[in-house]
Amino acid sequence: MRRRHVIALLVLLFGFQIVRTYAQVTATWTDSTGNWSNPANWSTNTVPNNSGGTTYDVVVNGTGSDTVTYDVNSTVINGLAIGPSETLQNTGSSQTLTTGNVANYGIIDWYNGSKLSFGSLSMFSFSHPGAVGVFSGSTLSATSVHDGVLYFDHSTLNLTGDYSGYRGELQLRYGSSGTITGSIISANGGQTFQLAVNKSTLFVGGDVTSLNGSVTNYSTLTVNGNFLVGNSFTGFTLQESKAIIGGKLDTNSVSTVTIDASTLTADNLYSITQVFIKNGSTVNLKNLNVAYGDFGVDGSSSLNISNDFSNSNDHINIDGVLNVHGTLTNYVGGDLHMGTASILRAGTYNQSGGGTTIESGGKLTTDSFNVTGGTVTVNGTLASGAMNFGSNAALQGTGTSVGNVITTGTLTPGLLGAPGTFTISGNYQQLDKGTLVDLMSPLSQSLLNVTGNVVLGPHSILQINLLNGFNPFGQTFDVMNYSSLSGQFGNGSFFAEDGYGWTVTYGQNEIEVTAGPMPEPSSFLFLGLGLLALVAILFRKGSFGSARISGAIA
Repeated sequence: MRRRHVIALLVLLFGFQIVRTYAQVTATWTDSTGNWSNPANWSTNTVPNNSGGTTYDVVVNGTGSDTVTYDVNSTVINGLAIGPSETLQNTGSSQTLTTGNVANYGIIDWYNGSKLSFGSLSMFSFSHPGAVGVFSGSTLSATSVHDGVLYFDHSTLNLTGDYSGYRGELQLRYGSSGTITGSIISANGGQTFQLAVNKSTLFVGGDVTSLNGSVTNYSTLTVNGNFLVGNSFTGFTLQESKAIIGGKLDTNSVSTVTIDASTLTADNLYSITQVFIKNGSTVNLKNLNVAYGDFGVDGSSSLNISNDFSNSNDHINIDGVLNVHGTLTNYVGGDLHMGTASILRAGTYNQSGGGTTIESGGKLTTDSFNVTGGTVTVNGTLASGAMNFGSNAALQGTGTSVGNVITTGTLTPGLLGAPGTFTISGNYQQLDKGTLVDLMSPLSQSLLNVTGNVVLGPHSILQINLLNGFNPFGQTFDVMNYSSLSGQFGNGSFFAEDGYGWTVTYGQNEIEVTAGPMPEPSSFLFLGLGLLALVAILFRKGSFGSARISGAIA
């Protein structure tokens, strides 16, 4: 019996020791301003630290203006809750505070090379979002962050999960570095995250969604996943910095993305807003899809696309260099404008609608240039191994195309209301109902200058448009120059146009037109009667029948 009592007593004592070892209490701050190390400032009359068999949850939520000065070191607690407008700050160097989950709706300021090690950090509150400031070589490590403001000055963020929630702000300044192995996720499109990286670096292992802000002053942003610029008018600015996006960069319809004196690399850029590349910037993409906005590359910058470029309904202004190693496609509603001194290189250029403009001094080079719709204006240089213009396509301008041109559409040397000379350095074929529009005004006339050979299909058309009340009567004009000619316009050697009768002369190296009077209606009647009489005589002599018999015998 005595042995059983001894064993029972030992079991009871051991159980009591377990209870003491794992006792958990809540230590509540009771002072307004004071030191963490003073037991009198806590409801437990002990300094909270998971030692001596007791574990602590710490609550600072008093008057709303309390300040707790952390003046100890190597404290470990279970959890920490800081109420609105309350402050926790440290004073010494190399201090460490380790805790599990943190609910911070006040302010945490950490200085002097010290460390904060948190589990989940939640700072979500509609009226009092929390903030954590980490300064002077200090470090914050956490498994996840939900909302609130994270502010780093010459310090380090190590986040092994996601930074997520309804709203939030992350600032890295003056040599700070941040690592987020998860994603930055906005839980509600109505609010977005704000980012400010200044002379610092930030790495995000996952995606970034609905983020606005800036990366400036020789900073570096790396995002392994996709990057979605947030639904806000603030947009995103990359200035004197570098950004590497492993996935695609999406821009929202009300945001502006500015790449200023910087380098951006992304897998794909999908833009439905304003994107500006300027001041010596370089943007490298695999694919580019733009729509419903403005997209500009200034004269000192370059845009390089390793695959394809699709413009569905955007205004694109290129003053610098655009390299497209794949296919550039301009759809209906799309507009691409190349300024003076601009350079565009593409493997294949396709246009089904919209417009392409190459200003004087600009140059577009491509292996093949195919236009089935819309207008192409060349005042600079268009160089291609093969240029094909369909029946719904128009080519105009006062520049030069280098290569062979085939058209069943419309070619106008000059611009609407302004005659000019267009040069084709190569061969020219005008087939089917392809139309050459010759503009004539009192001061100038259109001219198509072809250095190679010209082929005119039997149904091709010459159209003359007189401008500004010009009277060409009795004058002869060059319409086209060439090395050699095969065929004639479907108009033949005489046609009526714009109130005049035009005589067409097909010379060895040029086509000329001379303006004369319009034929009287009776002239056409007599001409028709003469043709009928000639046909009747031929039938009477059996010429047509002989021809048929001869053909049959042959």
